[in-house]
Amino acid sequence: QHELVRSPGYWGLKYFNRPDRFGDCPGGLYSYARFARGSGKMLLVLTNFKQGSERGRIRVPGDLADIVRLPARVAVTLLFNRDGKQSGAVATLSLEELISSGFDVVLQNQDTHVYLVAD
Repeated sequence: QHELVRSPGYWGLKYFNRPDRFGDCPGGLYSYARFARGSGKMLLVLTNFKQGSERGRIRVPGDLADIVRLPARVAVTLLFNRDGKQSGAVATLSLEELISSGFDVVLQNQDTHVYLVAD
């Protein structure tokens, strides 16, 4: 179990990552972040409750990045999906890219992904 799972920081992202706000956001995903203030890292949890797959881009609000104190360059790593524990690199991007453009995700029907965002 990753230590951030039990961290007190929680930030719901469902209402930030919306198709009416960002045209490339998948509408059927429930998403949230777990973090410790000032830790420089966070977990992003995404779940697809819709029938069929959902694909698009997921972003992190600047206010959340500030609270977590994410570094200027971050790596996004898939830690968990329907097949169990993973350790696959998804993206390496600047903090500004994470906030403005996000990273690509594809989740199958009723799938859950857990990503680590850190240096």
